Amino acid sequence: MTNNDSNQQKDSSPIKKIFMPSAIDRREFVGRNMAFFVVTSIALGHFSEDLENIPEHLTAPAYISISIISILFLLPFSIIPRMRDIGFNPFFSFLILIPGVNIVMGLMLLFSPGKHTKHVSPSESHPGRKSP
Repeated sequence: MTNNDSNQQKDSSPIKKIFMPSAIDRREFVGRNMAFFVVTSIALGHFSEDLENIPEHLTAPAYISISIISILFLLPFSIIPRMRDIGFNPFFSFLILIPGVNIVMGLMLLFSPGKHTKHVSPSESHPGRKSP
């Protein structure tokens, strides 16, 4: 087996396709973000009593660290693949850390059509159906 064959096998692992895809479309972007926020909400609900018992001078750092961990998780899992899909350099994903810019960028990621994912027309997805 050559070195290229082993690299292709590594790149095609199902775990990498799920957690570190090269590009994702809008539907998958929304699904990944919704799943992340549901899991985060459940985790914060579970730990909310612990967060309430933290001394007052440590509450802000606790919430800031939760926010940073969230962003660091979402960058490779959702934001960077979506940026690749719409044709932007993934390094621009760090703009999500700037307040105000993150809202504009989130809307752009949500509504921009993809360039790298395959778009299927309704007639192609249902061969027996005639499109209007």
